[in-house]
Amino acid sequence: MPPKRKRVEESSGDAIPTSSRSTRASARIQAKDNAAAATDNTAASTSSEPSTKRKKASTTAKAPAPPKEKKKPAPKKSATKKTGVPADEDPKPVTAKKVTAASKTSSVPNPVAPQPNGSQQSLSGPNGDASSSSTTASTQQAPPRPVTPPAPTVPQLAQPPAELKVQPYTAQRSLALFQKYADSDDPNVIGPEGFESLCTEGGIPLEGALPLILAWQMNAKEMAKISKEEWAQGTEKLKIASLPALAAVLNDLQNMLIMQQGVVAAKKTGNKKDQDIYDKTVYTAYGQDTKAAFGKLYTYCFGMAKPEGSRNIDMETSCAFWSVLLGPQYPIVKDILEFINEKGTYKATNKDLWSMMLEFCQTVNPSLQDYEADGAWPTLLDDFVSWQKARLGLPEGTSAAGAEE
Repeated sequence: MPPKRKRVEESSGDAIPTSSRSTRASARIQAKDNAAAATDNTAASTSSEPSTKRKKASTTAKAPAPPKEKKKPAPKKSATKKTGVPADEDPKPVTAKKVTAASKTSSVPNPVAPQPNGSQQSLSGPNGDASSSSTTASTQQAPPRPVTPPAPTVPQLAQPPAELKVQPYTAQRSLALFQKYADSDDPNVIGPEGFESLCTEGGIPLEGALPLILAWQMNAKEMAKISKEEWAQGTEKLKIASLPALAAVLNDLQNMLIMQQGVVAAKKTGNKKDQDIYDKTVYTAYGQDTKAAFGKLYTYCFGMAKPEGSRNIDMETSCAFWSVLLGPQYPIVKDILEFINEKGTYKATNKDLWSMMLEFCQTVNPSLQDYEADGAWPTLLDDFVSWQKARLGLPEGTSAAGAEE
């Protein structure tokens, strides 16, 4: 009997039939599936909540968003860095301001010099950004415009176009040439525009002494303006009725009176091709005393440049005339103009200073050894001599030549 009980215990223990084990395993799998299904149902019910709840949740989560809007200057900085204009502004008005600033400062000698209202020009842009600063500074960094032009070393000559033909002088041809350049509103006057056109088409440089010599030969009363009567008398005296002939007489007078190259004798030949293209009677008369002839030109220029009713001409005009009339002949003129420009205190030239400037250049050696301090020289020339000696390290009463020895 005891052995039979042992078999019963074994059968109630681990030794389970195969069919019972498979049934239990299926039950456990089914239980797991049911649990997973329940979990899915719970998730589905959770996801099916009303959309309003989700919106509330998202709104609640984004409550700190307002501070982010205050950080909006970040894109503003990047836009300003590139264009100098805030992102929310129209860039066109700022561009117009830049152009206006450039146009105003282009004529200012020094971009950082005090302006007429007492303020200084800023080198920053309209919004204070670096890009606009560099753009504005580039338009302002023009070299200072000198008060006096440099004295030319070799004056330019007139070069009329080769296609222009020389016409023999007649009063009718001279009048026709005048009418070509006369003002449309006043046919009895060649005004500044016509004067410029005449010089340009005749190859006559506007910078230099040639326009002054032209006005002198026409005995014009105003600068860059010739009346019909003045033209008729001047062309009849020179016997010219074409631009090539006019250019030739101006070149000859400049070479003789300003460049001091001597007198070119008139051609005496029966062959018309070898004859001079203008009558050299007046030119030859000037050649008999070139110093006196130049004195007439020099004196004429003061009267022409002087405004009507005034006794003086402004210093800037005086320096411009001295540079083209005296500069090529007298090297000391370059130093005089530099002195006047550096001091900047001399505003006008009267007739005495004008005439004494010529005498100073003609009689005083560039070394200043001929200069007499007790002579009746104008104050400007006395000041120049002191300035020149101080610059060269010379004591008063000593010439540059004496110091070199």
